[in-house]
Amino acid sequence: MALAVATAILAGGLNGQSVVMADGKPPASITLLADRIDQVIASNYRGPAVALATDTEFLRRIYLDLVGRSPSVDEARAFLDPIESGQKNSTNAKRLLIDDLLLREEFSRYYAKVLEVMFTERRELIGMFELRAFIRQWLDEGRPLNELCTEMLAADGTGEEMRAAAGFFLNRNADVNLVTRDIGRIFFGRDIQCAQCHDHPLVPDYKQAEYFGILSFVQRTYLFQDEKRGNLQFLGEKAEGNPEFTSVFKPKEGKFTAQQLLPMSMAMDFEPDYAESSEAYKAVPDKG
Repeated sequence: MALAVATAILAGGLNGQSVVMADGKPPASITLLADRIDQVIASNYRGPAVALATDTEFLRRIYLDLVGRSPSVDEARAFLDPIESGQKNSTNAKRLLIDDLLLREEFSRYYAKVLEVMFTERRELIGMFELRAFIRQWLDEGRPLNELCTEMLAADGTGEEMRAAAGFFLNRNADVNLVTRDIGRIFFGRDIQCAQCHDHPLVPDYKQAEYFGILSFVQRTYLFQDEKRGNLQFLGEKAEGNPEFTSVFKPKEGKFTAQQLLPMSMAMDFEPDYAESSEAYKAVPDKG
């Protein structure tokens, strides 16, 4: 969920411009986005209500979260003094501080490291500095994280600029089951590994169809080595191959062909239906 929320925040606000208006309030689009995030968190919250952080606690946490360090004395005073003197409203001061931190060079440098570790989990077939530089460029340019995620999940690694982008797959050796699990965990906040063999026995909405729905997007992906480029590995995609699955709990129900399905039952239906299998290829492979 952390990446999903971060993506929503940065996609909505990190565009190289201020996300706070002259009156100290955010644009309506940002307010609606913040309300939506609050609703999602509240709908899944369990247990007693947690006390709101004090202004001092918030200050320390937001610096650690966005730039990876505690605020200096001068930075702390610049934030707290106007609030304590009544010159600034606490809520608006927090919005202005977040806006300021997101536009700092410190943010892109630190958050590129955070995302690189999140995406690779310290696998280094594609070097961490190479991928970190790629991510940082996106942040420096103010491009939204949802587009970064799309780029990383679609890259094949053939171009020099896209070599790092393909690191998510290449660092996992294009192991489609590992990639499926990590797409669920990292991009959607749902660890659906248990659903590879059956519907989750304890979590009603973790379905086997969801696991294979994600798998169906990556099932045809494979690694190949280019001898002309020093045996570098790249990603290829076969034109055919739809995964099938059977529940280990209900084998008598038979096999099901997976439908391309994103978490939370967001079904996709854009796969072309070729009358001739040869139409699926730009260059028809030799038989055998």
